[in-house]
Amino acid sequence: AYAQAIVEHRNDLYASVLFQANQQLKLGLNARQPMVNGRLRAFTPSLFAERRLLQQDRLSLSWRAQLNRSFRLPTLNDRYWNPGGNLDLVAETGYGLDNSLKLETKGERLQSSSSLSYFHQLVDNWIIWIPGGSDVDEEGNPISFWFPDNVRRVQAQGLSLRQELSYALADRWQLSLLLAWRYTSTVNKEALNRFF
Repeated sequence: AYAQAIVEHRNDLYASVLFQANQQLKLGLNARQPMVNGRLRAFTPSLFAERRLLQQDRLSLSWRAQLNRSFRLPTLNDRYWNPGGNLDLVAETGYGLDNSLKLETKGERLQSSSSLSYFHQLVDNWIIWIPGGSDVDEEGNPISFWFPDNVRRVQAQGLSLRQELSYALADRWQLSLLLAWRYTSTVNKEALNRFF
């Protein structure tokens, strides 16, 4: 709940260009320009490339990479939640890299899709909610709460595996199985205040 009514107008302009260089290679550029209350914020482009490494009748292997700039403003809850909001928060900014390999097979009835992905992000002013706030309620009782703060520089990286199997039982029936695993490591590289 907020202590007062808050109004904020957020708009984003998106543009995307896709270039099919040949049968095996696609290149793309995505662009986002956010505007908050009539003020332009950080421009966030991303570039990607996708290459088909192997293509056979029932088997394909592809690689995809993406490089991007990120920007995230503090939300209304981050700034105005009562108790705990923090009006001194600054926007998160950063850069990221994603790489993935995807293997697909197709049989008469069985289809399989396997992917392995790696990501790496470096984010400045990461917003995190931490415990430790204290106050008193309307009746004078002590209360504790969580509040958001910025972490100066954070490195996040990880791996993910995904396996999907589909088996056609009949013309209109299909049985599917999806398995997914993800490992993420997030490390504070540079502290901003006494909490980190």
